[in-house]
Amino acid sequence: MTEKLNELKTVFVYDDAGFFAGTETAQLNPMRPNEYLFPANCSTVAPEFEGGFFYQIKDKENLNSEWLAIAKPTSAAEFIGVEINHQSRTDYDNERRKILRSLVEKEANRYREKQINDENGNLLAITVEEIPEPTEEEKAAKALAEAKGDRAAAVSRIIVSVERKDKEGKTVKVLSFDGDEEAQTRMSRTIVAAQALGANLETETRTWVMSDNSIEQVTIAELAEALRLAGDAQTALWTVPYEE
Repeated sequence: MTEKLNELKTVFVYDDAGFFAGTETAQLNPMRPNEYLFPANCSTVAPEFEGGFFYQIKDKENLNSEWLAIAKPTSAAEFIGVEINHQSRTDYDNERRKILRSLVEKEANRYREKQINDENGNLLAITVEEIPEPTEEEKAAKALAEAKGDRAAAVSRIIVSVERKDKEGKTVKVLSFDGDEEAQTRMSRTIVAAQALGANLETETRTWVMSDNSIEQVTIAELAEALRLAGDAQTALWTVPYEE
């Protein structure tokens, strides 16, 4: 007695390169009830579906073929020399693109994505290339740029102190001024304007926000002293990137 087949059967399909591409359903042949109508490129055998593997059909000529388990790349270096066709949108190539870009991002100091273009600049494929070791000139330029960045940060933190003295020359208060470049510009404008108006620098005052955000009435002379000190501090920092 012939065994009665289920009306539908799940099969496991693969792309042109033989890589697993999902499932489809085989239906009974209405002309031959004991046979199925199978879609192209499929196997009745399920892959193992273990994480970390691609699955490729062993024998495209065998409807009951098993699958080869191929480990997914775990390092960007594994993609060197491997080209992923830009036009391909198979599940296999889509996942490989994601893996490539994720690994390159993790190892961005050593590897980068490389585009392969035709003579007209059209993208054909992507791959990975190792980032070449920088030259001595490039290393020096990078070090200088970093030193200049450190210098800019140090200048932005300059704070200077000016002693306010009474008529006998005794210090009665210490005034702390921001001495960064913006603060120096503000002080310079205030001083120049006061001088242009013929103000008495020792007695003429301006409202000023101090380094601790408190508000003080400071004299033009005190601003001038703060400007001098801030300029000296900046000058001391300015040559640091060029010192060995």
